[in-house]
Amino acid sequence: MIEQIKAIKISDERLQADWDRIVHAGKASPKLRKNAKARGKSKNDPKYYDPKYLEHTGAINGAEFKLLHQAVKFFRPKNIIEVGTWFGTSANAMASALEPGGKVYTCDKYDLFVAPRDNIVYHNSLSTKLLDLLIKEGTKIGMAFWDAKFMRGDCEKLLQLVNPLIFMCHDYEEGEKGWRCVQELLEKSSEELQVESDGIIALVTKKVKT
Repeated sequence: MIEQIKAIKISDERLQADWDRIVHAGKASPKLRKNAKARGKSKNDPKYYDPKYLEHTGAINGAEFKLLHQAVKFFRPKNIIEVGTWFGTSANAMASALEPGGKVYTCDKYDLFVAPRDNIVYHNSLSTKLLDLLIKEGTKIGMAFWDAKFMRGDCEKLLQLVNPLIFMCHDYEEGEKGWRCVQELLEKSSEELQVESDGIIALVTKKVKT
């Protein structure tokens, strides 16, 4: 499957320009410099004010940005839920690949979002609040992207929204936040199909009992 996804023809130059623009805006944002918790540093830490430290911002890289865009083109979901907005890099990668009328619903507890667009609905909140809202409103979701920790109950709620499931996540190495997401979903799934590439993992399942 990964080769099929990567075979989707896109404008590399345009995507690279989008990635550069968003990451530059995020690094330059006063929000990032003020948000010590988001960067895991206290104001007493010399690295807090070190410009070199600001280069390591946690945003997805250019290859990951491209892969997410291609994945949306490949799977063609109507709407997407994302947890872990950060600057909005991944949200833009996916939103720019959606068909007209589609939206990316995204949330992050750290309010660092700098890249709004018409088809991105951003919430400065935890995943549980966004999941509850989408379930209440009956929003149809076709794909999920996680770049944050799974909160208690998120797996069950996610399967109410996206089932059968197209799930992608970042930071999936064992012990990382994404690993727990994947393991919990696999425990509830009757089929495993994992694709690893450029720091992203994709999991596609058959319909799961919730």
